Amino acid sequence: MTEKERAVQALSERIANVRARIRCGRRAMRSIATEDITLIAISKTHPAELLREALNLGLTDLGENRVQEAEGKILEVGRQAARWHLVGHLQSNKTKRAVQLFDYIHSLDSVSWLSVWSGCAKRRGERNSRY
Repeated sequence: MTEKERAVQALSERIANVRARIRCGRRAMRSIATEDITLIAISKTHPAELLREALNLGLTDLGENRVQEAEGKILEVGRQAARWHLVGHLQSNKTKRAVQLFDYIHSLDSVSWLSVWSGCAKRRGERNSRY
């Protein structure tokens, strides 16, 4: 088995494990539907090739904590290939680029950021911003 095949097999096993845990959690907390839970694979330090494999294994959401690291991956994997999440701190000088790259931004340092993100999203042409 090649190194790549081992990495993909390990990834597949980890994804299956997390999905099983989600199903167990769903059974324990009956008020939460499994479809209400979004599995976001954080791609920090992993190459774009492995992200494509994760998408081939059925993942739909990828997260990154740095705008500059995500940019290359998003361009290589494809903007429409996944729903992209920013999960880390957002520096003010990267706000405009983050709004262009990500579908969801999960970090909010202050209420004043809402107006900045909203303005960027409006200029981007989105009516229903998810920021």
